[in-house]
Amino acid sequence: MRLSPRRCLFALALLLSLGAAAAQELDLYEGEAPVQGQDAAEREAALAQALAQVVVKLTGIRGAATDPRIQSELRRAPELARQFRYRQDLDTSTGVPVYLQYLVARFDPVAVETMLAEAGLPVWPAPRPRLHLWLVIDDGRGPRLVGAAQANAVRALSRRAEERGIRVTLPAADESNADLALRAVWRGEAEALAALAERHGSAPLLLGRLARSGAGWSVEWTLREGGSEVARWGASHEDARLALSDGADGAVDALGRRYADLLASGPPGSHEIVVRGLRSGDDYIRLMGYLDTLAIVRSVTPLQARDDSLRLRLELAAGLEGFRRLVAGGRTLEPAAARGDEAEFRLRP
Repeated sequence: MRLSPRRCLFALALLLSLGAAAAQELDLYEGEAPVQGQDAAEREAALAQALAQVVVKLTGIRGAATDPRIQSELRRAPELARQFRYRQDLDTSTGVPVYLQYLVARFDPVAVETMLAEAGLPVWPAPRPRLHLWLVIDDGRGPRLVGAAQANAVRALSRRAEERGIRVTLPAADESNADLALRAVWRGEAEALAALAERHGSAPLLLGRLARSGAGWSVEWTLREGGSEVARWGASHEDARLALSDGADGAVDALGRRYADLLASGPPGSHEIVVRGLRSGDDYIRLMGYLDTLAIVRSVTPLQARDDSLRLRLELAAGLEGFRRLVAGGRTLEPAAARGDEAEFRLRP
């Protein structure tokens, strides 16, 4: 049986949605803590630290684990832990290899969420957005882009972001990306910033400028999402690792506040929408790729293709109004006038 072009596009959209749903996420109920040994007393202390990390991950609030209502519950970490293991790591960030040992524990999701609810703390649910880092460093030899091949140079940032439930990605440090980074990040050229926004859709971008300043380092951070600036901050540190971890904390703080507003728009649920204006296979690819960048979207199921429209079922981490507000601030979808009770959107050219 031959498939019509429209059916082929529908099949393509289905395959893309399945690929998006399979993207690996961080386990928000898993935490870890450094240990020197594996005796019972040290294990109990490490379990409390790991649970504190999970509390920070789930809430998105940097100081959540210091809340007195949570502090009194951390001693229950051994009974809340479902399983634990040990792992070893090699830290070369200082130039001298150091072997480290960590206890890694996974906690009971229902018990932890109950603990947070009783303490009056919110939960920032999965899926979380991936943070795309574009960092330019000048150590006195001129500004240069930190790419994926130099991931170890920004380990302090990526590790701190993961401790708070966010994965960090780095671009390839090829010639075109290096030029784009210098123009967008180092010089702040509007055209280059627009090109970055076009590349990443509504996914959050953390732009950083790290430079030598006397005996230490100065850093300027900008968090952008959907082509708009979300937050800007800066700091000076003697240790570059502190400057980098400050970037992770500032970005996750800002994203947590932003998504808290979206999550307040309604409870999680399943919603059907219609997207119009799709006229080619490239349009389908662009739409599905864009939805994959939205942390509020848990899964996408294509239901029906007709003419230039596609009906989708979205599993959302918040209400449909939150989805509308999120896409309205981007460059890919725009809410359209509703026809009855049907939620409609149009793909921007």
